[in-house]
Amino acid sequence: DIPQKDKSKKPLPTDISLEGVAISPRLATFTLVNVLKEQGLYHQALDVLNILAKMGGDKKRIVDERKAIKAEL
Repeated sequence: DIPQKDKSKKPLPTDISLEGVAISPRLATFTLVNVLKEQGLYHQALDVLNILAKMGGDKKRIVDERKAIKAEL
């Protein structure tokens, strides 16, 4: 017999739409912020930082990233 996986996981947060593209909070990372910045998608990068802030991410790094992005706008 194969043991069954525990399916009592907590529900995932809802996806957040960024200009037609849904970003799962599970994908919201500083790496994604950097990718968006390099592509010139500064507003989307700020949205991902907002998700990170809501999830309790590194506050100082979030502040620093926001300053860097706003300097580019």
